[in-house]
Amino acid sequence: MILWRVSMRFGLTRACACMAMAGFFGVSQLAAQSYDLLIRGGRVLDGTGNPEVVADVAIRDGVIVAVGNLESAIAGRTIDANGMHVTPGFIDMHSHADRTLYAGDANDRAAANLVAQGITTIVVGPDGRNPVWPISAEIAGYESLGVGLNIVPMVGHGSVRGEVMGDDYERHATPEEVDSMKALVRMGMEEGAWGLGAGPEYRPGRFSATEEIIALAGVVSDYDGFYYAHQRSQSPLPLWLT
Repeated sequence: MILWRVSMRFGLTRACACMAMAGFFGVSQLAAQSYDLLIRGGRVLDGTGNPEVVADVAIRDGVIVAVGNLESAIAGRTIDANGMHVTPGFIDMHSHADRTLYAGDANDRAAANLVAQGITTIVVGPDGRNPVWPISAEIAGYESLGVGLNIVPMVGHGSVRGEVMGDDYERHATPEEVDSMKALVRMGMEEGAWGLGAGPEYRPGRFSATEEIIALAGVVSDYDGFYYAHQRSQSPLPLWLT
């Protein structure tokens, strides 16, 4: 699933909310229910910072529908989670899996190695790069190919800089070029990106002025988005010399 901004905020909170709401359900209302999957006796962490509680988790049609003492409930499949932690899926905030997910074979796109670690959502486009531009094409590609994770797309600073400046990027951008980049960032946010990812350690972002990045991040703030970056090298020379 490609989780662009509006749907993502609901998607991330839904599982936690279902867990947090367990106390509002009476056991008598839940006991007689039948579910697709029951995870029994796990140490539930709801992701909000609350202490863990030992509880059962019931799932129907791919959605967490009940959390609590479901001793009398039945299910098509039951998992004994005694002594194990049960949590919402982990979010990888800086993933380089996007290029493999976009271009790899079906086994790669299933991302079983990540899902097996509990990672269910990845934020892609790190270091200012997108596998394809514009964002709408990236999203369409993931959806048509099919991937095994939820994906949070970001506008790549390097992508928009390359679109505007082409190969002539080894310099500071002009005010007019910055305005053109801002327009592309705005387009990307409108198409569903969650924010701006930058790699001022790498080409072409290495040659940008800090003021350029601030201006582009200002567009993202209009959409309540966020900014993250691989920061510039703190040494006299760039870490990467390519």
